[in-house]
Amino acid sequence: MLKIVEKSSVISEAQVQFESNFKKITDSDIPVTIGYPGGNFGGKASWMGRLGIWLYSFGRKGRHINLFGIGKPAENAMIPITCEINFPRNGINRRVGGAFAVDDAGEIVVIHRGKIGGGRKGIGKILFENNYRGALADTMDGTFECSTALIGTLKSTRFPKQVQQFVFEVERIKKLRKTAAVDEEKKDREGFTEEFAGKKKYTTGSMVEAACDHGLIVNALASTLQESGHDVRNDRNRDLFIIGKDDVISTIFEIKTSVNTTDLYSAIGQLLLNSIHITIQPRLILIIPERLSSLRIDKLLKLGIDVLPFKWKGNDPIFPSLSSFKF
Repeated sequence: MLKIVEKSSVISEAQVQFESNFKKITDSDIPVTIGYPGGNFGGKASWMGRLGIWLYSFGRKGRHINLFGIGKPAENAMIPITCEINFPRNGINRRVGGAFAVDDAGEIVVIHRGKIGGGRKGIGKILFENNYRGALADTMDGTFECSTALIGTLKSTRFPKQVQQFVFEVERIKKLRKTAAVDEEKKDREGFTEEFAGKKKYTTGSMVEAACDHGLIVNALASTLQESGHDVRNDRNRDLFIIGKDDVISTIFEIKTSVNTTDLYSAIGQLLLNSIHITIQPRLILIIPERLSSLRIDKLLKLGIDVLPFKWKGNDPIFPSLSSFKF
């Protein structure tokens, strides 16, 4: 299980590494005015064109502050904050959204408690937890066990991409407050079940990194499907699904970062249980990192589950066979 780091020296070193990961890919530092509810201040935002986000980091009142925004700022413009990933300088501070945690192998992981509102009504932890597409992990928060969002592992070559997907995910979730896309009462009426596998306990570095990559894959698939004109959504039980005619779920996707037996059985359970109450049976698609044997594919097809492999192109997941699927 992950355990939140409390020692100030470890937190300080992790913050330095956090910033260093982005300095390596910063294109320019742009003078701006950063706005927030109740005020604004001046500074230089570090623009990273390959990620499409900017970062402004500083220290204040016992915290390491890391502000992120989307899109290249114009010089001296007023720009809004999309997401904050802040850390206490030492100890446990549950009022701060971000934290560094350590896995069983001693690797540093960035997690978030889901506090994304910045004081704005209707945007907060509940909205986040109900709609976050990334992985959640059981975490020891001092003497308490809680569920936190996995953002990324500091040593991963994909760490900047993992943070990028978190920033864009927060932006997507915040927009749900405006579009009223989340309707828990409607979900209850449709009889959707709880997630088959329950919460995950990530213990080793490889497990944590795979879980952090999950969000990259989910968001990449969602963007690809949306570009093709599909109405793509998600909820706490399903990674992604497509809404078809008559506002009915037509396709459900389950994404796994490995093809070990445990993950395959979990995927089967999630796909079957989370589609059983839908009147018109939706198409079920399992997304995995490599092709399965013909025997396993045949068994999945007998259960009504199609298989779609993904690949990594650099630090980006792609879906070469997606065009052969008709939705």
